Amino acid sequence: MRTNLTDSELNDAEAIIGHSFTDRDLLRRALTHSSAGSLNNDTLATLGDFIHVGWLARRVFDIHRSKGWLTVIINACRSGATQDTHLRDLGLDRYLIMGPAMLTNGATVTESMAATMFEAIVAAIEIDDSRAAAEAFLERVAGPAVDRAVSPTQPVETPSDGNAGGVG
Repeated sequence: MRTNLTDSELNDAEAIIGHSFTDRDLLRRALTHSSAGSLNNDTLATLGDFIHVGWLARRVFDIHRSKGWLTVIINACRSGATQDTHLRDLGLDRYLIMGPAMLTNGATVTESMAATMFEAIVAAIEIDDSRAAAEAFLERVAGPAVDRAVSPTQPVETPSDGNAGGVG
């Protein structure tokens, strides 16, 4: 963790993400925690969450068309813990820009911080390029987890209340 990233570190992050940003400031913002100032990843994360949910809904719908299970699987696949895992598996947590106070207090990347960064990266890719590019990133990074959560060959029972809460 650091208070800034070099061009070389941004290049490394782009290579991991699999997208070369036209607007490198957008990438830098996606990698910046709110403790580092007003130009941070919070707003991008809000957009990225909706992009992620839309992709998940379509992906899961194509496999299982039960509303109750759509909700259950979408919520599981977009949880902070799941997004944290995706980000750490890629090794992107080491590129999080933090404010000086956070760095002196241990610089621990929490699950929430990692999830916010993941969502912000999704939005940054879409803004920089297209929805298709953001969804290609999601497919590569999150697609295998969705495949593990849902199998078209396994019978699926709809939750008894018809809706498991959350999305829907």
